[in-house]
Amino acid sequence: MLDLSDIGLEPVNDAPHRAPRTLPVSLMRPVTAAARRARLHDAIQSGELRNRYQPIVELATGIVAGVEALVRWHAPGRRIRKPNGFISLAEDSGLIAPLTFAVLDRALSEVSRWVGVDTALGLSVNISPLLLSDAHLARRIATALDRHEFAPERLTVEITESHDIADVERAHHTIEHLRGGRVNVALDDLGCGFATISRLERFAFTQLKISKSLIDRTVASEQARQTVARAIEIARAKGAAVVAEGLESAEAVGAARELGCELGQGFFLSPPLTGRDLVRWLGGAGNDRQRALPSGWS
Repeated sequence: MLDLSDIGLEPVNDAPHRAPRTLPVSLMRPVTAAARRARLHDAIQSGELRNRYQPIVELATGIVAGVEALVRWHAPGRRIRKPNGFISLAEDSGLIAPLTFAVLDRALSEVSRWVGVDTALGLSVNISPLLLSDAHLARRIATALDRHEFAPERLTVEITESHDIADVERAHHTIEHLRGGRVNVALDDLGCGFATISRLERFAFTQLKISKSLIDRTVASEQARQTVARAIEIARAKGAAVVAEGLESAEAVGAARELGCELGQGFFLSPPLTGRDLVRWLGGAGNDRQRALPSGWS
């Protein structure tokens, strides 16, 4: 099946009086995996990947604790693509490392430039579990931090739920090296994919992020509430902060607070923002970490 978005075109519904339009044969050929990989490789090299930043807020006070960098693919003449449209391609084709470091480098540069290097505002960046097998990951991240004069304790790498961790021993070493370099490590999206309580128990995470789907299920499911309670108990024992993801209403914020989540992010608090919009958003209460509570806050 030909995906017109892959060639930068939208399906056309012609007016009844017009003759049907056909695409050139060259554009009707299916896009191969090699072509998609080449296109993504070029996007990484040419700067088509750009970041949005979603604030992470202290639920008790409204203070902005940090922001999460969320990549978007801005291909010329095409619709903006969210990560679920190309991250699996990067993981499957060996491009996840250059993609990740492109996102990290841009995030460190932009947050330092727009927010400032002396603030305590944190930055979170997603890391595929596949990269935990890279013996040089911690060193490469440390080099990026040094290049941008960004304090390592301000950075959190979020281990995503997309894959199982094949080499547990190597992953342990990588996370230990990250922690030894004062970089924080989060378990992302508990309740989705491979992000399980078993993974939380196994590794030295400093932050736990609970998925929107699991938070939502606690409304009607006792089992979900028990899962969240157990996860938060483990996180507390590790001294890890707990973040509720996908908060889209005042009721969701209230539920997250009742469950014991100290931090939260979601569209009710703020959608992902461009860097310039983030600066304006942060300036709404006079400095880079204070933010007026949204209306309807409970």
